[in-house]
Amino acid sequence: MKKNVKKDLKKYLRKIKKWQKKKGVDSVHFVYALAGVVGLVALLLVLFFSRGFFQTEKGDMDREVEEFVREEVQEVDCEHMRLLDGVCVSSAEDIAPGIIGIMIENHIEARPLAGLSQARVVYEAPVEGNITRFFALFLEADEVAKVGPVRSARPYYLDWLAEYGDAMYMHVGGSPEALDRIASTDVFDMNEFSRGWYFWRGKDRGAPHNTYTSSELWQDAYEKYSPDNAHVEIDAWKFNNDGEVCEEDCITDITIAFERWTYKAHWVYNVEEDYYKRYESGRRHIDQGGTPIIANTIIVQHVDAQVIDNVGRLRVDTIGEGDVDIFVHGKHLSGIWKKENVDAKTRWYDDSGEEIAIAPGVIWISVLSGNGELTVEE
Repeated sequence: MKKNVKKDLKKYLRKIKKWQKKKGVDSVHFVYALAGVVGLVALLLVLFFSRGFFQTEKGDMDREVEEFVREEVQEVDCEHMRLLDGVCVSSAEDIAPGIIGIMIENHIEARPLAGLSQARVVYEAPVEGNITRFFALFLEADEVAKVGPVRSARPYYLDWLAEYGDAMYMHVGGSPEALDRIASTDVFDMNEFSRGWYFWRGKDRGAPHNTYTSSELWQDAYEKYSPDNAHVEIDAWKFNNDGEVCEEDCITDITIAFERWTYKAHWVYNVEEDYYKRYESGRRHIDQGGTPIIANTIIVQHVDAQVIDNVGRLRVDTIGEGDVDIFVHGKHLSGIWKKENVDAKTRWYDDSGEEIAIAPGVIWISVLSGNGELTVEE
């Protein structure tokens, strides 16, 4: 076999030299010309495979999103409203279902993420190096085949967890401060390090970007370990089912930059369907299952944050008050957020002190420190 390959190679080299001699092309110019052709072909391939990278026009994926949103759209007269997200439900028994909170990473090596599009409420906040991490809330009864990669806990995410009663908290380890707090409180904890059978390690990526869970697993865990009062009612935000959509001067573009490029979220408002489409790193944010990520309300909570150790871990001030920007129905509302103590609900108020009503459906809360930047455009 090797002899045949060498023989063929020599044959082709002789043909090339013969062609060069006939055409009067020296070897240096021939190499340059060949390199130019290869470079042109490579450029054409890059353009072909990246043609959808910056595409923002409505396509098949958006049609899939529209179907998802219509399923959750509210009628104006809502007799029973789910406390978590303001969605109308069929009975009083459904207003306070079990809640599952999962830590999901957003490291560039973890993308595309799995299951994030199915979350009902999502918090996005920076961790070390301003890499963002999600705290995603699901209903215990949701059907989601794969969620993750699941990552570690941080103390400030526990501040938000505390607002949801006995929600089950799924994570993979955590910072020393977060683990100490979990151990000293009554968190309904589901740590992969102690209950690993409710998670699995995927083979599509290397550790630590390969830990996943699913609704089948969390439902088993919930049935076995949930406290007797896990279905307690939680404090709800103020929801407005018949919110008026903007007619002019709509805020259609929102950019939330945690870090200049890799960790920059861009939201585009769909005026006809009244929801926001998420882009990340210049391309439509689609999860591993092929479903685009949308939101009905976007809340940008401005906080103070400080680096507290040589690893780069942060302390984020979640208790107290600060500025907030809320985007709903194509409108931009400014005000302040307030959280009185760890267990209290974070609430949003306008300049007159009235609580701001948000839209029922998918809610995204972006927690932005002084290192970040919010940009809005009509």
